[in-house]
Amino acid sequence: MKQRLSPVLIFAGIVNFVLFFIKFYIGIRTNSQCIYTDSINNLMDTLSLCLAIVGISFINKPATTNFQHGFGRMEDLTSFVMSLIMTVAGLGFAYTSLIRILSPIPVWYFTKYAVIIGVTCIVKLFLGVVFSIRYKKENSTVIKTVMLDSFLDCGITAVTIVSFTLSNYIGFMFDAFLGLVISIIIAIAGIKLIISSIGEILGKHNEEIHSNAENVVLDICKSTSFSLKDLKIHSYGAIKNYVTLSMVSTEENIAEMQKIQNTIKSRLEEMGYSSTIEWEVTS
Repeated sequence: MKQRLSPVLIFAGIVNFVLFFIKFYIGIRTNSQCIYTDSINNLMDTLSLCLAIVGISFINKPATTNFQHGFGRMEDLTSFVMSLIMTVAGLGFAYTSLIRILSPIPVWYFTKYAVIIGVTCIVKLFLGVVFSIRYKKENSTVIKTVMLDSFLDCGITAVTIVSFTLSNYIGFMFDAFLGLVISIIIAIAGIKLIISSIGEILGKHNEEIHSNAENVVLDICKSTSFSLKDLKIHSYGAIKNYVTLSMVSTEENIAEMQKIQNTIKSRLEEMGYSSTIEWEVTS
């Protein structure tokens, strides 16, 4: 099964790059730490999306002698690096915000800029919804990372608008303080995604895939003399899952065993799983 290079990733990369320029310009013009932080976050998103595109391109490469199961793990590695970028960016923003808190500088408010930032918030929400729909179809860790990041960015931009507006009344330090809050949120989200990605890279047990495969086998074998002894899942990326089954039969009926084996393999292939079946005959 081949994972296509989604045009949505390319489109989202272009959109984030445009948003970076818009927010960066407004951040410089208004001297707002929150808007500046948000703009650099969009630049990091652009770099992450470029990395995602490269990662999926690797996933689609055919298997080689050295990589007999293909390059499916590249997706998990890509997700890990994207999460790492998010975390480092968040910590960097936090440092800058602390400097602003210790040495507050003026923030100049303009209604037209607040409206523009509001529009960018809606754009990020739209991207999040699009990636959410895509994730339900592909179940890709890269798409999931980008989806969560888009929704997070939408919330961050909403907080940015509040900060930018209220700093005009409360004081300049408020902008820097909310900038620190945003930075911490970005860093925490990145750390959580790093932990999740490491789990996938190390081969964390996928209960959903295991349960789906087991239910299929049990359904096929009910009311027969065959039973399931053991089931193991070997995952090489979201789209490359191999199932190893150990089946038990109380009689050596080769024709019936072959029939059951073909049925199981066919059902698992429909779910996107490749399978190997080993038989054990007991008296």
